[in-house]
Amino acid sequence: MAERPVPTTSLWRDIHKGIRWGLALLVTDSGSIDPFDEQAREDFVATLALVVDVMDSHTRTEDAVTGPVVEHHLPELGAQVAAAHAALDPQLQALVEAAEALEGAADPRAAMFSLHLDLARFTSEYLAHVDVEERTVLPALEAAIGVDGVRELEQAFVAAVPPEEKLDGMILMLPAMNVEDRTEVLGAIRAGAPAEWFDQVWAVACEALEPDDVEVLAARLQLDAPAG
Repeated sequence: MAERPVPTTSLWRDIHKGIRWGLALLVTDSGSIDPFDEQAREDFVATLALVVDVMDSHTRTEDAVTGPVVEHHLPELGAQVAAAHAALDPQLQALVEAAEALEGAADPRAAMFSLHLDLARFTSEYLAHVDVEERTVLPALEAAIGVDGVRELEQAFVAAVPPEEKLDGMILMLPAMNVEDRTEVLGAIRAGAPAEWFDQVWAVACEALEPDDVEVLAARLQLDAPAG
């Protein structure tokens, strides 16, 4: 296999990791949960709603912040990304409708399996899309506007996401990150954001991560891990 470029900057890295993790969880759960367990179905639908909300937030921010820059400097790639967003969005909304219809399904087992197949197909298409963004679009953007220019764009991207949507994104991103990513991201928030905001992010981390991972991250950040 030919070597493919890896971007220098971290634009999209963490949110794409989180979305990949969330989609993988949905594909797994839709194939493995008891389709006749009402609580399991409700939990699944709630998880799907969270993943979709995060994906919607990400796409909106892309279209508003990075999309115009890509379209200006890399018009062909910009058009490709915009077309992918337009094609994927109705598929995503169809998944939401199918999940919401599980409650009234005459045959929950068949309905869940159908949704499992649809989720798997959508996930394969979405993962191919973000691979293009990270391995083709981002290196080309770094060449067009420079690494420093992309880092400035990343700051604008993060700033454009509303606080509640940032916290929802963290629920998916933190479990998907490795310890170096987590330390880098939370360390930057701790150093550059108000203490009240870091406290909210840290609370999400403590809920989203396994206790052992929280302990390691707390040690890296020189924080006290939560008791219990």
